[in-house]
Amino acid sequence: MKKKITIIFITLITIIILAIIGYKLYQNSDTYTYEWVEVKESTIGQYTLYINNSVGKHIDGTVRITYLNGESETVDIPKEGTMYVKDIIVKVSNPKKK
Repeated sequence: MKKKITIIFITLITIIILAIIGYKLYQNSDTYTYEWVEVKESTIGQYTLYINNSVGKHIDGTVRITYLNGESETVDIPKEGTMYVKDIIVKVSNPKKK
């Protein structure tokens, strides 16, 4: 009887630990995307670049930008967005939360 209670207790502790680990992994699995929004007043093709979380809210973060000349850099993007002339950017990648 005592052995059975010990096995049940160990099983319950294991389930609780795995549930906590799973929850922590779920919290950190948020996906981030970038979004271009055209600046209507611009005459030179300016857009504001934002980083969004999985529910579409603008957040502070970073992205990797590759320009026409082939140079790349990681830039900080505040939740208010950063304005760029979109035509000089070839690629935006790796959006992350800051």
